[in-house]
Amino acid sequence: MDRQLLTEWLKGQPYVGPGFQKREGSEAVNRLNHTLDRFEQYLAQRGLTSIEQTTLEALKEFDFQDEDDDDGQLRNVFSFLGRSDLLAYIDQVSADKYFRRKTLQTIFKDMDEMGPSIKALHKIRVRMASDLLARGETPAGRQALVDQSGLPYETITRMVHCCDLCRMTGMAGQALRRSLAMGYNTLAKFRSAEPDEVRQAVRNYLAMTGERSNSMIDYGSFVFQARQLPDRIQE
Repeated sequence: MDRQLLTEWLKGQPYVGPGFQKREGSEAVNRLNHTLDRFEQYLAQRGLTSIEQTTLEALKEFDFQDEDDDDGQLRNVFSFLGRSDLLAYIDQVSADKYFRRKTLQTIFKDMDEMGPSIKALHKIRVRMASDLLARGETPAGRQALVDQSGLPYETITRMVHCCDLCRMTGMAGQALRRSLAMGYNTLAKFRSAEPDEVRQAVRNYLAMTGERSNSMIDYGSFVFQARQLPDRIQE
């Protein structure tokens, strides 16, 4: 791969460009090169002589390092190469990474009515969305949470489904509140919808409520993400 061409291309990209518009040797370029060096070494061990030869199977076995932002770096590389097949997997890696960092306070921050429920879960040492989803995947697990927290089964189930939704990148806070208000309260609801249908539902919701739009969030993308994610919750 011609790294100079890659860097020049990145400079023109709207979201990552500013970081690469500094002089050669900037932190952004160094971080990119660090990931590329490690990834190329990994591919060589598998008999692949260039990044262009990357297969989905090889990518799935790569050890992504959060501190190096490997998913972000490789997303840039595969975008440059036009490898949509690999980008879909990178999106899953990124979603998993950000999900592990989401606290209950973060995902429910725009839902004041959830405050007492969050406090009850904190008392039984459930603070992360990933923890609540893991402990509430099964009916027996949800019942155990009910017994320990004193919250109603329906409340626990609703919160577990919210955590399931928040496996999608961009879903939390305001986006979660709006999705629930529009009736998209499970992954299954998003999977069965069409992207334009969800986008129209958002427009209708904003017109009805008078809320301001956040143009950075494409609600239609949640349909594609939901269809890629494996099921976690047992009914």
